[in-house]
Amino acid sequence: MGDLGPGCNVTVRGLKANAELNGQCGTILIWDENKKRWLIQMDDGSKKLLRGCNLEAIAAVNMAEAMREAPPPPTPEFSPVSFEMEQFQWFEVVKTMVFVKQDPDKDSYTVGIARLGQKIEVYNRRVFDSGGHWWVELTAGQLLRSNCKDSDGDPARRGYTLTDATHLRLGLLMRGPLDKSEWPNPEELPEPPKPAPPPPAPAPVQPPPPVRQEPSPAPPGDEDPEVNDFGDEFHWFEVAKSMVFVKCAPHKDSKTVAIAQKGDLVQVLPEPVPDDEGHDWLELTGPQINHMSCDFENGLDKVAFLLRDGNHLGLGALMNGPLPRSRWPAQPFAPAEDDEAEATEQAAEPEPPQPEDSLAEGGQTGAAVQTLEVVWKAGIPVHMEASADSEELARIPCGERVDVEEEDWAGWARIVCDAGWVRRCARSQKDGLVTYMRPVVTLPYLACMEVSERPTRRPFEVVHQPYVYIRAEPSTSAEVKGSAMCHKIIWAESQRYDGWVRLTDSQGWAPSVSRSGEKLLHALLFTELTEWCEKSRVAGRHWAHGNPVSFGEDLAPEIQGKLRDAREGDDPEVLLDAIKRARAIGLPSEDITSAEYQLEELRRLWREPTPKPKPTPEPTASPAKAAPGRRPRQAEEFSGAVADALRDLAAAAASGDPSAIRSATALAKAAGASRKDIARVFALNSG
Repeated sequence: MGDLGPGCNVTVRGLKANAELNGQCGTILIWDENKKRWLIQMDDGSKKLLRGCNLEAIAAVNMAEAMREAPPPPTPEFSPVSFEMEQFQWFEVVKTMVFVKQDPDKDSYTVGIARLGQKIEVYNRRVFDSGGHWWVELTAGQLLRSNCKDSDGDPARRGYTLTDATHLRLGLLMRGPLDKSEWPNPEELPEPPKPAPPPPAPAPVQPPPPVRQEPSPAPPGDEDPEVNDFGDEFHWFEVAKSMVFVKCAPHKDSKTVAIAQKGDLVQVLPEPVPDDEGHDWLELTGPQINHMSCDFENGLDKVAFLLRDGNHLGLGALMNGPLPRSRWPAQPFAPAEDDEAEATEQAAEPEPPQPEDSLAEGGQTGAAVQTLEVVWKAGIPVHMEASADSEELARIPCGERVDVEEEDWAGWARIVCDAGWVRRCARSQKDGLVTYMRPVVTLPYLACMEVSERPTRRPFEVVHQPYVYIRAEPSTSAEVKGSAMCHKIIWAESQRYDGWVRLTDSQGWAPSVSRSGEKLLHALLFTELTEWCEKSRVAGRHWAHGNPVSFGEDLAPEIQGKLRDAREGDDPEVLLDAIKRARAIGLPSEDITSAEYQLEELRRLWREPTPKPKPTPEPTASPAKAAPGRRPRQAEEFSGAVADALRDLAAAAASGDPSAIRSATALAKAAGASRKDIARVFALNSG
């Protein structure tokens, strides 16, 4: 077993119980200390735990010779599909998201993204990087279909994806080459995006007449709903939970394109779609997708899915149905009166000119409201402010869930409707990163994944050309308050879960990512540390009066070597510590920025949400403030209008309906309830 280790290619030998595995190949991922076995990523995509005596290492290939056999191909002419079958192959993406790079190098510019289940057309040749790892080159037609863009925003002429990232502990990324029976038909391939037409000459804008969508015919009411079927072309389901995510694919880690709330009636196709684990998903009909205004990225098929039952995720039944005809809506997709009036008012006025660069507007990349589950065994407290020293309003036990909408840089999350603050995670020098709550079903999109030891502001560098819009609210339809030019440093005090950051001094909101996934803002790490260390070195030189005293310059080669070693590994905490040391010693900013980009990829795309609580004191106030036996007051302890208003707030919080919560909160304030009492009632009844 001495020749075995992570990343080693092996062949299975000598199995008796599962003899069919003998002769199959795979790659070692990690050693399981508890079971005393190696975790193997098999070539067919499955994972097995096997003893070392049943594994035989495969001799390494001379990658230097392979690299010389793979010269760069000539630039092909762009066409939607390659017609010479012998010159290309097809691969299928088996990870949630895979980067398409401009060169066969993990640190090169990202020109596009391939998603789970997508089939990629590549040239029939192998390309190896300097480390001997296999990359495939996308065809010109695939680059067009994937809308790949280079650093200047022009169509990319080269694109490469890594097929196997076991050396990064990411496992297999691409499955293939696929058999010809699995190749997609040319008619099924999406059309490449058409170039934007030139702007038309200015002309008087005529207000179009308001468009009223014709309601679907109501089902016959004289039929017996118990005898009649549920519909041949579509079914209706009712949302059973306070919030259910609508996905662009039947997979829990796919992109969220909309949110369905409790009580909503949803029209779906009659045949459920199973995922890889056999769980049924409901596919929304076209009118339902249009009615929900699903947010699809460029290149994605306009299909949407809802998970029918979340028992395997600990969520219970998510959808009730199919419903009988007696419960079908009479006019399912008719616009509301307020929407009609708004549409008429907007139609009477010409639309304002669109910005020159839509990417600068950003876009919502995830759910603005995130559901978190408590994983700390002792539970966590709800505080009035984002501080352990503030008053404790309530306590949430382990396993309970709560909806949050904003988070500061120290891991404090604000509960919806300003009902208090909870500690999602915390970082300290002694215990490192400790997780108290984890996201449910999907990972949120955070502009910065790093957690500070204490509340502070954080700098961001604008990396989008030529600028990024600053808006009054975190929405692309909000008022534009200004813009920040490329390479400018802006400061933010908190972030939302859809990629927006709140700027300091009430300057507004800025998006950190565009709808297509392009990065707009980059979070700089340890900038205050750099300034402090530089001042210390200058003060030390003045104190030395020209004497030959070293202030860290002799450590630069060692720190640079540690940063290089950390980048070759896959541990984000080791890389974070190396970046901190590099900032302190004053290494070139280009090396540090490249390492920060790599750290973001490790944090955001390649890591699963696996909370590992450590034995550290729970995040609460001093023992005097959290004395045993303390119990938050309920609405029943009040009388008159205040008690009625707080009871209504408790019911609204339990339902999870945001509009009902806002209305009940406003009525409670009008009745004379204090902010403290409102926060207590909401914290005790939400989730």
